[in-house]
Amino acid sequence: MKRIVTIQDISCVGKCSLTVALPIISAMGVETAIIPTAVLSTHTMFKNFTFKDLTEEIQPITRHWKEENIGFDAIYTGYLGSFEQIDIVASMFDEFKTDSNVIVVDPVMGDKQIDEGVKDTDDQQRQHDHHENALMTPDPHVDLVGQKDGSDPRAVEGRHGEQIEHGKGD
Repeated sequence: MKRIVTIQDISCVGKCSLTVALPIISAMGVETAIIPTAVLSTHTMFKNFTFKDLTEEIQPITRHWKEENIGFDAIYTGYLGSFEQIDIVASMFDEFKTDSNVIVVDPVMGDKQIDEGVKDTDDQQRQHDHHENALMTPDPHVDLVGQKDGSDPRAVEGRHGEQIEHGKGD
């Protein structure tokens, strides 16, 4: 069974973030590990939402996974709440990257309302730039899981029908 780790926030109300990613990827028959970056009471379109930063938990989680020799077929990021999280996750890319897995960065287009955290896709581009084989896409669920028949999630179809291969090691 393929295994993906998704790194993003949990919005307690709203159809976004881990509450959407986890069931979609799992329904495709892929084991889904998670690293929550923050807990929000609602998604960011609601007023006065609460925000609990979980940055301090990311590195202890990844350290434990390395001790247990846990690896991933894909690493997929969603919303990251700070520049510190971008840097930590970029280091995680280096630590967990193999010749056969893929890194997918979701630019999280809707977070311009947040007063704290990463405010625009240029900030998310910093994360993408840390790894030359990372795929940046606004629809990572489709790109990550491939087809239900088990086809390679690194081979995705472009907007014009061309085959795009991602995550191939040098």
